[in-house]
Amino acid sequence: MKSEVIHEGLEKRDIRDYLSQTLHKAVFNGGLGGEEHEKLIKKQIDELQQQLKQIKIYNTIEYLIEQYNWRWWDISDYVEYYTKDTYFDFIGTPEEFKSFMERKVGKNVQLRYKLNGSVDYKIISDTISEDD
Repeated sequence: MKSEVIHEGLEKRDIRDYLSQTLHKAVFNGGLGGEEHEKLIKKQIDELQQQLKQIKIYNTIEYLIEQYNWRWWDISDYVEYYTKDTYFDFIGTPEEFKSFMERKVGKNVQLRYKLNGSVDYKIISDTISEDD
């Protein structure tokens, strides 16, 4: 039997054919139907919108840091106590970071400039105290 004759002879055949074909496309392309599936998709959309919001915030912060010719440095290994919402990365120039590490953390660092423009560092030693 061909698809075109399934609803032949029935009232409102065109509507039935349209609904049948659309239902098939919805199930084939999107999985199951019904209210539960709709709720699941709406939840996924909300989660994706939250992720998009966080990406936009990150991109804005990255842009602002670049405008000041700064970089951000993960200093979590040197912070004694912090909570999720109170942690700060160090933001500044490589030279400011080097000075920060020497003055506040007590580590002598060597900055390493890479060809791709990034900068990382290597701990050389603890800073020599003035008493030595």
